[in-house]
Amino acid sequence: MTSMPRWVRASAASTACLLLTAGLGTAAEATPAPGARWVVTATGPDGPVFTSVTATSGAGAQRQVRGATTAERDLRVSATDLPKPRQWALNRLQFDKAWSVTQGDGVVVGVIDSGVDAAHPDLAGRVLKGATFLGAGYTSHQGQTDVAGHGTHVAGIVAASPHSPTGVSGGAPAARILPVRVLDDEGSGWGSDVARGIVWAVDHGAQVLNLSFGSTTPSRAVQAAVAHARARGVLVVAAGGNDGRDGPISYPATYPGVLSVGAVDPGDAVVPFSTTNPYIGIAAPGESVLSTVPVKVDPSRLAERSGTSMAAPYVAAAAALVLAARPTLTGAEVAARLQETAQDLGPLGRDDMYGAGLLDPARALGVFAPALPPRLGSPSGLQFSEQADGSTVLSWTPVPDAHSYAVLLEGLPLNLESEEGGDPVYVLRGSSARFPAFPRGLPVPLQVVAVDALGLWSPPSAVHKALVDVPLVPAPQRLTGHSPGSRTMRLAWTPVRMRGLAGYWILRNGEQYDLVEPDVTTYVDSVATRETEAPVDGRRYSYRVVAMTDDGISDPTAAVDLRSFTPWRTSPPDVVARTVGQAAVVRWAGPVPGQTGWRVYVDGRLKHVLKLSTRSIGITHRGGHTVTVVRLRKASDQGPGRTVRVTVPG
Repeated sequence: MTSMPRWVRASAASTACLLLTAGLGTAAEATPAPGARWVVTATGPDGPVFTSVTATSGAGAQRQVRGATTAERDLRVSATDLPKPRQWALNRLQFDKAWSVTQGDGVVVGVIDSGVDAAHPDLAGRVLKGATFLGAGYTSHQGQTDVAGHGTHVAGIVAASPHSPTGVSGGAPAARILPVRVLDDEGSGWGSDVARGIVWAVDHGAQVLNLSFGSTTPSRAVQAAVAHARARGVLVVAAGGNDGRDGPISYPATYPGVLSVGAVDPGDAVVPFSTTNPYIGIAAPGESVLSTVPVKVDPSRLAERSGTSMAAPYVAAAAALVLAARPTLTGAEVAARLQETAQDLGPLGRDDMYGAGLLDPARALGVFAPALPPRLGSPSGLQFSEQADGSTVLSWTPVPDAHSYAVLLEGLPLNLESEEGGDPVYVLRGSSARFPAFPRGLPVPLQVVAVDALGLWSPPSAVHKALVDVPLVPAPQRLTGHSPGSRTMRLAWTPVRMRGLAGYWILRNGEQYDLVEPDVTTYVDSVATRETEAPVDGRRYSYRVVAMTDDGISDPTAAVDLRSFTPWRTSPPDVVARTVGQAAVVRWAGPVPGQTGWRVYVDGRLKHVLKLSTRSIGITHRGGHTVTVVRLRKASDQGPGRTVRVTVPG
């Protein structure tokens, strides 16, 4: 294989991998070498359209395509497969039990890979006419050839016939393979071809997509293609990556809605090469997997390979079985079913090594459990108390049939120690948890979930904000605030006079929002001062301030509630006044679009809030008066007013 810069690695450890090469670029990057290849994404009537062009910059590439939305340097892909030292995976997953329900009859699985050898005897009659995307103008063979062997190996794991001459079987032998070839005879191709291949497969009937490749560099084109699949209800299964424990993020496995797969060995242990990361959704066999290859790759037409590339198609096959039994399910619902019925391995509940657990096709089809047990109810009655030894305890009302519990801080499980001691774990038995330390005086948002014997979580409890041991620090006084417009909030308070003052915490809507210096007694929250989390037009916010020392913080001030708005800068109405007997009448012009009412100020004080249909008021109090009329758009959003002087005789 020719040497080239790397981008993606097909998820086969040492033995089967795809490499997408070249760096990711944008129109804002430094200009690449003249004649560089770019992929331009545009929005078509049926989804994203990807076009490859030659240009010296991203902007130049976009100018060549009508309706272009993004342009990025196209990515080079390559695949290399080295066979590794018999069919154990199919037996471990007990696919034969699932076949008592269905073998995946009629479900179409799109294999986006190096093509599929349609002449292989184990795949005879199962490979549809697909497509080949190998750069501009190369679309022959309809995806039914495979020199590299990677795509044929993946297809055999999905749908090889159990009655074939070689005797191997796929997990869904009655499913059909839609081959989409994006790698050439040397195992190389472009990221733009991958994106085009995904969209083509979705638009030509694929119900499940298998993507056995990955990259540590994201591609907007590939992500857009994956989003197109999700929008059409297609399940996208992707290899989780072969970078080992705590390896880097792998794309497209981490894209939203993708069911990413980790690899296990015959002993159910996660293989060392399998990436462990929060995006891992489920696990399947991925070491020494026996499957089909073209005769030019191996005269026996079989080979053993390892990698998450091999684990992913087992999940795609199980998805085909579920869809054959329940054809009305969406891809997201199939993914949820596979994860809910997985065998929990490792720590109870979801973890970064196995995801939801080991794939269990039979249970997903209801062979062993026709109906899933009802999910446990949420824990309730959370209480937080400080102990004599300085530690704190969170307790709750036990949930019937709960196997254990997990305590969540901001939605993530805390690494707590079990009552028996030992290494930290994510779950606790009993109905309380002890914390050796927490930030003093700060509201800590905690939740608890109940975990059943299968490792499934209940819905989380309501948030309990525990406040630990507030030291005697004087609180700021006389907090005031106002919103002058332009989505700006201004706060002011009397400073705290004490030694060791470290500053003030600004609390917004009950959460810690910003820390300011001890000499600051005014605070501005606006788009200009805070580029993120800026106030939103029309939304109400509640502010409090606490003083902080190295030993703790004060009680919060009383809340100041403010509403953010952008001033309405329309012209004021025409206002006229005249005397009628012993009174005066003030009239003004009609409303404008978007207006909701009027405000009338007399001598600087608000006297009237009027409907749109009202356009005059009377004044009977003798003497001279100043009257100001303003248009009102929202409850706290008014335009500039117009003022007149009027004198009531008498």
